Amino acid sequence: MLLRLILTFSMLMLFCVVRPVLADSQTQSYENRALEVDSLLAKKEITWGDLVRLAELTSPTLSAAQNDVGARAAWVEQAAAYPNPTLGLDINEMSTSDPDDRKEKVSLVQPLIVGGRRGARVEAARANHELAIHQALSTHRNVMFSLRTMWLEEFHYRKLDAALLDLLALANSTLDMARTRFEARAAPESQVTRALLDVYHLEVQRQEHSLERRESKAQLMALLGGADVPMERFSDSDESYPEVMADLLQMQTVADHPAQTAAHLGVDSARATLQRVKAERIPDLDIFVAYGRNRGADDNYLEAGISLPLPLFDRSQGLIAAHQAEVALARDQAQLVDNKLQNQMAVARYRYLNARDQLEVVAGKILPAAERGLEQAQEGYRVGRVQFLELMDAQSTLGTVRLRSIELHREMARAEAQLMSLAGAGICNQ
Repeated sequence: MLLRLILTFSMLMLFCVVRPVLADSQTQSYENRALEVDSLLAKKEITWGDLVRLAELTSPTLSAAQNDVGARAAWVEQAAAYPNPTLGLDINEMSTSDPDDRKEKVSLVQPLIVGGRRGARVEAARANHELAIHQALSTHRNVMFSLRTMWLEEFHYRKLDAALLDLLALANSTLDMARTRFEARAAPESQVTRALLDVYHLEVQRQEHSLERRESKAQLMALLGGADVPMERFSDSDESYPEVMADLLQMQTVADHPAQTAAHLGVDSARATLQRVKAERIPDLDIFVAYGRNRGADDNYLEAGISLPLPLFDRSQGLIAAHQAEVALARDQAQLVDNKLQNQMAVARYRYLNARDQLEVVAGKILPAAERGLEQAQEGYRVGRVQFLELMDAQSTLGTVRLRSIELHREMARAEAQLMSLAGAGICNQ
């Protein structure tokens, strides 16, 4: 009889516990992803779409957000699971003088959920899953904005380097003129020194911007999980969105931003968690049934009963109060996110319009005037009608204006990217 009880117990345990565990399979193997990354990096021209795809394949930030969504989805499934029964085998009241005088019992205990705890747990898990989805969308939006900014920075550095090379050639030309006049004893050596210092200054500027370019590349590598992207192969296409920008400049508020949606879903999640905590105050009922045999009396017996914990002292008072505060905190955070997004929209719009208006004046009026002024100063210096310092002043003015026009293009591009990211338009709507 004892052997049969042990075998029955073992079979039930194997049936209930030892089950195959199914793991979620990845849609794309690591090897295939690596091959696609290598293929994208080997392209002669890397487009914006290629860079976005590289981020989706390699970015640890995006991968972490996606895995968080998957984990929250699994918690929804787990929350719906009903409590498992407990199977027990008891041998008690054994006689020391007669080994056959004992009681043997097999028992089954099943918890019964009282109240709405299971439903509240499922709703809380679903709210957390929905929150994770929009947090992942917000993360994707932020990564795309960072990626777009680095994309635009590469073209800024190309224009800047070309401008510095032109200005350096101009400075060297002036230096040659100063040396020629000094060797002919028509000018003091101080003019050569002044022209040489201008050349050195431009060379230092090139070195500084070269360092900034390397730092930008390092930031891109970090964003892409260490992928070494050849930024010099970025496709130099002028991507502008005049119609989109015209609409964005009319927008007064940010609507449907995933960070905004996630913040308000955070309030729903906090409320759902509070309801779950309240529902968990009601303890489970334990119903048990046992079948056994009394060897000493040579008789079988059956037991049944109900067990109910009494929440006399711990009624989750502190936990409920804490989660009530969490709900209030989530509401405040949602308001802060709303305010932050509105402020970012207003600042980006101001920066775009300010840079655009300045650029119209600098590129349309000041730069042509500076170019004409330098041409006149160069010609006058050659024939001796213009002082050397006047020539250097005209040359310095042109350099300052030209570099400023490039910087204004950069400011406009950055503000444009931020406006589009905030509104979910154009390149940032993925």
